[in-house]
Amino acid sequence: MAIILGGILIVSGLGAVVAGTYIPALAMIGAGGAAMAYSKQLKRKEDKQVLLEESPISASTPRLEDKQIIKRIAQAKFDPVNFQLKDIEKGSILEYNTDTWTVQDMRYLYWTDADGSDRDQITKRATIGTGENQFVVQVAQDKSNAMVPVTKEVNPFMIDPKMQTYINLKEFDPPPVLNFKGENYYRESRRKGYSIERKHFTYTDVQSYEYFNENKSSIIRLNYFGDKKIKAEIGTLEKDIRFSNILPSPDGDDRLLISD
Repeated sequence: MAIILGGILIVSGLGAVVAGTYIPALAMIGAGGAAMAYSKQLKRKEDKQVLLEESPISASTPRLEDKQIIKRIAQAKFDPVNFQLKDIEKGSILEYNTDTWTVQDMRYLYWTDADGSDRDQITKRATIGTGENQFVVQVAQDKSNAMVPVTKEVNPFMIDPKMQTYINLKEFDPPPVLNFKGENYYRESRRKGYSIERKHFTYTDVQSYEYFNENKSSIIRLNYFGDKKIKAEIGTLEKDIRFSNILPSPDGDDRLLISD
């Protein structure tokens, strides 16, 4: 309605210019422009509301609106003749530990706040499976992955029975040292950001802490999703060369971008 009114006012203003009544003409053209600008503002609010309501997961899970992050995920460059671990997607196939694994699920982690060079980076969190075995593999999308954490989810209270006490005012602050099965693990990386679902770009806030044993062969990862929801993982660090014959998903979305 506002855009129609704006159009009428502008046309009337132009008619007034032709008739030589310049002051009313300028007033009508200005009012018409203001009405059209207001209409565009209402449209943006309406589009945003539709975007939030379209979330297929739940009404409380908003869709990601950051176009730059969406573009980096949806249009990530890759070389189809040299598919690497950082290029895996849901449905990808790869060999690890003499077995063939399939990427069964994929989340993208965008770090808004992180130690070192992890800030503003995107991490792929892939659940890989073969038979009844299942692991989580996390790799950086836009940089090399010489060492790759391979983990399994466990009950966080297996690691520390006091885990719930580390939540303070919706912030999760676990201790600098964890002792698991008689071995010390030392906190190194701290990251905050979004855990993003690729298909509809819905997201949840996440805090992540990683701990390593003294020789950095084993890892504990703690993820906090708010509402006192803590998830824990334990595993090992593997060299990237242990992953081979990496193939894109046979049912992929026909990505055509090739890296330079």
